[in-house]
Amino acid sequence: MSSDYEDPFFSKPRSIEEIADYLGATRTFVYREVVRGKLRGLKFTQKLIRVMPGDLRDWIEQAATQPKQTPKKAADQLQEA
Repeated sequence: MSSDYEDPFFSKPRSIEEIADYLGATRTFVYREVVRGKLRGLKFTQKLIRVMPGDLRDWIEQAATQPKQTPKKAADQLQEA
């Protein structure tokens, strides 16, 4: 997800609420991702959780879908090889 443009959102640790707002998701979803260990968070108190920018980037990259290869495209690639 690296590009020449650096999104300022990733410039500092973020709260569950900030991440949810940024992604257009619910706080419950983001919190559950932390609890499940899919999104690494620093838990200072029961309610104070922060996610480091690198951990957030990694989590988003892992969640990114990859375009499916159509059967025709796969066949064309086999013929080229």
